[in-house]
Amino acid sequence: MQCRKRTFPFAVMAAVTLALALGGYTGAADAKAGVKFPPGKLLHLKQVVERYDANGNAVPQYLELWLTKDAGRCVELDAQGNALSVALDAGRGHIFYDTATLKAVRQEESAVFTVGFKAMQAAYPRQTAANGGEYAGRDCMLYLLENAEDWVKLYVDRSTGYVLLCDAPTFRLKTALIEETALDAALFEAPEGLVFEEGDRE
Repeated sequence: MQCRKRTFPFAVMAAVTLALALGGYTGAADAKAGVKFPPGKLLHLKQVVERYDANGNAVPQYLELWLTKDAGRCVELDAQGNALSVALDAGRGHIFYDTATLKAVRQEESAVFTVGFKAMQAAYPRQTAANGGEYAGRDCMLYLLENAEDWVKLYVDRSTGYVLLCDAPTFRLKTALIEETALDAALFEAPEGLVFEEGDRE
C-alpha cells in the first residue's frame, strides 16, 4: 500500500518554499544552461534534498528526475520509493500533479527541481576554491562559492556540467545516481484523467 506523507496543496507549497530557499534555483530551463545532453539520450538522476528544521535535524525530500534539453520529469518519492507527486515539462507546458488523487495544476514556470551551476555562480559571485574530485562515481569539479552573506559548496559533473552536490548552511542536495539512458518520450507525457483546478480533465 502506498504511504503518503503529505496532501497535494502542501506538496505545491513545499516546492515553492524549497525553491525560494535555494538562491541558485531558477527553474529547469535556466538550470539546464551549460548542461551537455548526449544526443538521443536523457539524464536520469536520483537525488535527495535535505533541509534543516529548527533543531538542526535534516528533513529529506527524495527526487527522481529524467531530463533532456527540452523536457523534464521530476517525481517526488516517499522513503519507501512510492511516488507522491510529479512535475512535468513537455509540449503541453508545465504540469504538477498528485499521483493518488490526480489533482493537477498548470504552472507558468517549471516545478522540475534542478540546481543550475550558472545560476549559483550569479547568486554567489565570489569563487574561493576550485579543485578536482569524484562524487556519485563521476569525475567532478569542486567549487566553493560565496557572497556577502552566505556560502555554498558544489560538485559539478565534468562530463555533463550538472550539479550533483550542493552543500549550504540551510540545505544539502545529494545525488545517489546519475546516468545517461535511451530517450523515452513517454516519460514526459501526462497520464489520462488529470483533474485540473479549472475543473477540466485530460
